[in-house]
Amino acid sequence: MLRLLIPFILGIIIQNSIQVNFRNILPACAAFFFLLFVISLSGKLNSNYSCRWIYGFILNSFILLMSMTIMGRTMRSGSFLDHTGKGGFIMARVLEFPHERENNTRLLVCPENVIIRDTIYRTSGKALLWFERGSTLADLKPGDCLIIPDNFREIRNRGNPLEFDYKGYLRTQGILGESFVNDKAYHFADAGKSGSMIYYPEILRASLLDKLTRFNVTDREYAVAGALLLGFRSGLDQDLRNSYAASGAMHILAVSGLHVGILYIFLIWSLGIFKHFKFYIPARLITILLLIWAYAIVTGLSPSVTRASTMFSFLILARSSKRNTNIYNTLAFSAIIQLIADPFVLFLAGFQLSYLAVAGIAFYQPRFYSLLRVKNPFARKIWALITVSFSAQLLIFPLIIFYFNQFPAYFLLTNIFAIPLAMIILYSGFSFFIISGLPYISTGIAYVLDNALRVLNLMTEIIGNLPYSQFSGIVISFPVMFIVYGIILSLTAYIVWKRPVWLMFAMALIFTGLILRAESKIKHAGQQIFIIYNSGNYPLYNFISGHNNIIISGRDEDIKSAEVPYAASGIALNLKADKLELLTVNEFIETKTLFESYPVTKSDGFVCFNGHRIYFAADRKFYHSKNINPVQVDITVISSGSAGLDQILRIVSPEIVVFDSTVPFIRKMEMINQCNKAGISYHDVRNSGGYIVNIN
Repeated sequence: MLRLLIPFILGIIIQNSIQVNFRNILPACAAFFFLLFVISLSGKLNSNYSCRWIYGFILNSFILLMSMTIMGRTMRSGSFLDHTGKGGFIMARVLEFPHERENNTRLLVCPENVIIRDTIYRTSGKALLWFERGSTLADLKPGDCLIIPDNFREIRNRGNPLEFDYKGYLRTQGILGESFVNDKAYHFADAGKSGSMIYYPEILRASLLDKLTRFNVTDREYAVAGALLLGFRSGLDQDLRNSYAASGAMHILAVSGLHVGILYIFLIWSLGIFKHFKFYIPARLITILLLIWAYAIVTGLSPSVTRASTMFSFLILARSSKRNTNIYNTLAFSAIIQLIADPFVLFLAGFQLSYLAVAGIAFYQPRFYSLLRVKNPFARKIWALITVSFSAQLLIFPLIIFYFNQFPAYFLLTNIFAIPLAMIILYSGFSFFIISGLPYISTGIAYVLDNALRVLNLMTEIIGNLPYSQFSGIVISFPVMFIVYGIILSLTAYIVWKRPVWLMFAMALIFTGLILRAESKIKHAGQQIFIIYNSGNYPLYNFISGHNNIIISGRDEDIKSAEVPYAASGIALNLKADKLELLTVNEFIETKTLFESYPVTKSDGFVCFNGHRIYFAADRKFYHSKNINPVQVDITVISSGSAGLDQILRIVSPEIVVFDSTVPFIRKMEMINQCNKAGISYHDVRNSGGYIVNIN
């Protein structure tokens, strides 16, 4: 299965990159399948060892083309966005309970039908509905159907350089569009009648969460219990997430193999009292399989819990049939099953981290554990936890740094207490849900659960606040991450097989990595960059000179927090521009000389940046006589406070006009028409993304 997984993954990556019409792939796929069928019937090619590579080539080609077909079909499935914008209505099925946020309410729906006049189009995909905070959505539940006006739009990134790919992230979850809905612009239709059983797990999860609240499991403990027990992570605030991330316990909050494994042990122990019954083994098999997959469904069928449920299903089947399973074969098979169901999960960080962590534990943990013989039973358990945690982190730390630019320093210390506490929470939580109808016993178990959650939150907060608890701001490129994995695997091969060639290969990779790092430092030291960000309803400009980072923000909160605004964070991190200076727009306009030590000078609205002349039209203090010819500038920046374009063109003659994200739409369209008539290039950051220029 591992050998079949490689071409399957390669096919998904190729199709995602070049997007070939899957109908054009089908004939080649059918041809390779026919060749496989003929070769399998004859058996002559397989019997000749020197020609077996032909069979391998045909098989791998068929798997690759099949995965491209599956991916292509998934990408081209009829989206509701294909029929939007025609003034119709959309019938949308509610998928989750409304989620109240700080400024609005979010609702995840599946648009099933688009109604245009007398025609109904069946559609697919998911969408986000945004309502004003406090909207009357309390009665909505999964399975309900809403009729809403068709004002959906495709989810778009802001287009700022090196920003997080929010659109791609939602696309991997099947979420393609969004709509802002007025509180009075939707209507109910057949509430909960269609497909109600499909949405029952979501309703059951909400019911179980409500039980926690009724037994005084509230606030931070409620949020962690919802995530740890039921996969409900919407209740986690940012401070709680940061605390768990800094301490290295974030994996506790994502339902995964750890949780399914604890449930599996709990079920084996609980059903042990029936071992003297006649049909104990088949009954135990069926019961455990049903309960494990029921738990997976209730927790949302995330890739990690699906993978774990598949693995433990094979494990219990093997134990019941007195046969062993190969964990790598099981991992590969569960990955193929998930990728067939949804090829986009391949690009989820959680999917990648989950499989690498289990592979690391399977390969490295027995070897690390055998290095030290511990006689004390308690110390032996601690040593086992340490080796499990270290083995998992060994294969996932390059990926964590690549995706999240940080790494917890005390993850070993955290897992020594976090995993036992997670076991207590899971055992008490499962017991509580089962016997919550018994008044006194359930109250006692809820007390144990609540206090275990308090201890877990307290310990993660303490460790997260320790000095140097987290290495943050670490940026590695994809080639560097690939090199790090090559070094790990090469050193592993050298330790296992004792062949010097692997050690030499690892040294060559280290040398290559050092060269790439030196090249990056030289490149960043000489960079001169000017950026106008698409930052929403306030202006945001950026001058970067080497490692110096000058940010001009129109939002006072950015200046007060003394932190890089979110829109500019990707640039600051990836370009190593860590010497930060923040200015408000007013400070920027009023100052005459910007910074003496930087190649940035300012005078009367003009900024000279390393020989590049920029005019900020918002600076109205600059007066220019009509009799003097306009000043030649490279860039003119238009904002909401700027004068009219005809007046600006009397002052300057720009190479390009850039409209920042604050210019009102109607006024901007008038100026764009003027630019077209005058033959002046322009850039609208709200529609075309952030404007960036490298000034050499």
